[in-house]
Amino acid sequence: MPEGSQFADKDGNVRTYIRIKWWKEGAKTYRDYAQVPDNQLPNMPDIVLPKAIINPEYSITNKPVFVGHYWFSGIPKILKSNVACLDYSVANKEKLVCYRWNKGDTSLENSQFVQVDCVENTNDLQ
Repeated sequence: MPEGSQFADKDGNVRTYIRIKWWKEGAKTYRDYAQVPDNQLPNMPDIVLPKAIINPEYSITNKPVFVGHYWFSGIPKILKSNVACLDYSVANKEKLVCYRWNKGDTSLENSQFVQVDCVENTNDLQ
């Protein structure tokens, strides 16, 4: 984040770094790119993100990529035709998410996500 900028995350921890939506096209500011709910960035000025941080954008001509560490929740969905996140907060007892890739596929489809509820005790897996 720009020098001197900070925000409190959902747990009240003060943060000076953000994860960005590097797959997002057409965004220009830190607020546009921040993988943070807008209500957690109340005082974030619309400062343009340096091009060096976001260049090159991940084009739809690139191969599909699967990412994590974004702690999504809800129903899994692709972020872009060739970008999908598989992190749906299983560590917070939400969902374990996988993607069924078929040989020959060139783009991602929401219908290929598979999710299961978190199982707290692995001894229950018999």
